[in-house]
Amino acid sequence: MYSVVLELRSIFITDGASQNIDLSFDFSDTEVSGYYPLSSSVKFVGGVYNRAGAVSFEGTASYDYDAPCDRCGTDCIKQNKVEMCYTLVTSMSNEERDDYIVVDNFVLDVESLVRTDVLLSLPTKHLCKPDCKGLCSNCGANLNKAQCNCSGGDDNPFAAALSKFL
Repeated sequence: MYSVVLELRSIFITDGASQNIDLSFDFSDTEVSGYYPLSSSVKFVGGVYNRAGAVSFEGTASYDYDAPCDRCGTDCIKQNKVEMCYTLVTSMSNEERDDYIVVDNFVLDVESLVRTDVLLSLPTKHLCKPDCKGLCSNCGANLNKAQCNCSGGDDNPFAAALSKFL
């Protein structure tokens, strides 16, 4: 696997300099919770800008998130975007700041930066629709498609034990 890197020496030394970025990344081999949710390419559009000596990396990564719904298990795809904005510096003196990226030897690994931000932006709860009803806890029927005709949990030994306490 190779990485997409930018050589930024000319941007750092020239006020007003900029470089547009329009790239696609293949993160389909990235496993998250047992799934490979980034099956289509991640598109990044943005740039690197030197404004009065301050160099910034700005842009938007757009991607499709393909995974089963956390409530009903139906496979669904959602489109997501993550806005990225960082100040690029060549060194820092014992500070840690999330919005600063240290660029060693004026080289920025764009692919690694985009991958990290995309992974951090992935949803912690993935639903096919906001009002997903999920599955019946007794018979497993998808309650989005039809109402089940089961006894509503009377046969479930865990529900019976819980009802004794209630």
